[in-house]
Amino acid sequence: MNPYPYTEDTLVQQTTADYLEQQLG
Repeated sequence: MNPYPYTEDTLVQQTTADYLEQQLG
């Protein structure tokens, strides 16, 4: 996990990465 506090940007990146992982398998 990132040591940095969550910002909207990091949250979006995390969600996008999660989504892509599910889509690409």
